[in-house]
Order: sequence, then structure tokens, then C-alpha cells
Amino acid sequence: MVETTIVKPKNKTRSAAYPSMGIEEAISAISDLRKDMGKGPYSRETAARGMGHSGLSGAGAAKVAALVHYRLLERQGNVYKQTPLAETIINPLNEEEKMAGLKTAVSSPRLIQRILTDFQGQSMPQRLDAVLARNYGISDKMASTVAKIVVSSLEYTGLLKSGVLGEPACLPELSNRITPPAHLPTVLQHYATGGTPNVPEQKIILPKSGIVVFFPAKFDYLLAMGNFAKPLEMLDELAASKDKIQDDISNKE
Repeated sequence: MVETTIVKPKNKTRSAAYPSMGIEEAISAISDLRKDMGKGPYSRETAARGMGHSGLSGAGAAKVAALVHYRLLERQGNVYKQTPLAETIINPLNEEEKMAGLKTAVSSPRLIQRILTDFQGQSMPQRLDAVLARNYGISDKMASTVAKIVVSSLEYTGLLKSGVLGEPACLPELSNRITPPAHLPTVLQHYATGGTPNVPEQKIILPKSGIVVFFPAKFDYLLAMGNFAKPLEMLDELAASKDKIQDDISNKE
């Protein structure tokens, strides 16, 4: 009798989404693409060829996905086109506009949004690779590479200086702020979209999406009583769903 041994495949842990290159390389890539292929629209394969790849090799596909992460390319159906943000960076009216565009681009990937929120005004962790692996869903294999991408990108855009991650005043409005549904209470209509009036505030970070919601201090009692619990949960679910869809699209590219 011949015995057959069945070897079960090991479960492979999927890493969280991240851009495969730093923002400086991404700006160079989007500039090369424009010179060779214009603003678009073009297919994913055409975009990869326009950036010097033979086709949709692993590197070519990853580069297209990274430009989507940084909001320099946008996907419309089966084609891609360059964004107004890319135009701002490539053909700025002045240096201030270019730097503002760079800060917006670098804060667009979901991973970097979370790091900006979690460490704003603080020193960047010395072992960022370990932090990424333990707390941000990055695989152990890629954590060191991703840490270098994040640090170099934030330094290039001026959001990381002398090891400190930005002052609140210099950070751009993060792109995970979304337009909330019309049926949310009026207070959330304003504060969930990034409104920050010059009054004492209560800051709440929604657990699933990482969105930051600001409430005037006068609402502290209502918050403590749970009056906004359901609307906040709705907003968190909506934003988390939006981010998951975007991550799924990026990972397939």
C-alpha cells in the first residue's frame, strides 16, 4: 500500500497596502509619463511603458499603483489619467504651490495618513519598521523597505524635520476626510469634514477609519452621554468601507 502525504499550503499573511516607491521617485515617474504619453487617458500597460517598463511586469504594475496611492494618477474604469494634483506639482505657479501639492500627495496613501495622525508633532520611532509590522499590518519581510519609503518621503516634503513629524500647523489636510452623509447631525456635518474653529475642542479618532473628528468643548457633556455614538459609528463605517475599496483596487493594480 502506498501512503500519500498531503501537504497543506501555508497561510500567507497579506501585507497592508503601501506605495512601492517614495514620493520623489513618484514625481519623477509621473513627469516621465507625461513627457512620453501626455496626461492620458491610457491603459495600465501603456502607463507602465511610458515609465520605462516593457509592460505590466511586477515593477511596472507596482509603479502605476504607487502613483494611484499618491493621487497623481486616477483610475476611471479601465483607463488612467493624471490628476489636477499632478498638474499642480509638475507645473506649479510658484514654489509654495508646489510644496503644498507635495504635502498633499505624500499624505494621500492610507498608511502615511495613519502615521501622520498617530505621530503628529512627535519624534518618529527609531524602529519604524518594527512599529509598521506590529501595528500597521505591514509584513515582516517588507517592513524595513516600507519604513525607508515613508521616512524619505516625509523628509523630502518637509513633514519630517530633525526626526520630528511635522507641527500641526504645517500638516496638510489629510485626504481621508470625506464628505459625510447628509443625514448626519449638523455638528458632524461641519466637524467631520475638518472644520476646526478657534474654540476649545474635543478630538476623537474613529477606530476603524482613523478619521479625526473635532467637537467644540461645549459638546463634552453630550459626548459623554453618548448622544453622537450612532452618527460617529455610521461615519466610521462609511469611511472604512471607502478605504477598503481603495486598498483593494490598489492591490489589484
